[in-house]
Amino acid sequence: MESRKDNKLRYNIAIAIVYIIGIILLLQLFNLQIVNRTRI
Repeated sequence: MESRKDNKLRYNIAIAIVYIIGIILLLQLFNLQIVNRTRI
């Protein structure tokens, strides 16, 4: 039973990391496409 709980925790941590990386990449894309465009 404990291993199932550990696996669920690892899965949730992995999903959270993927979401965080995705948000960071989207923010960087927004920065490159919109914020830096005004400097040209």
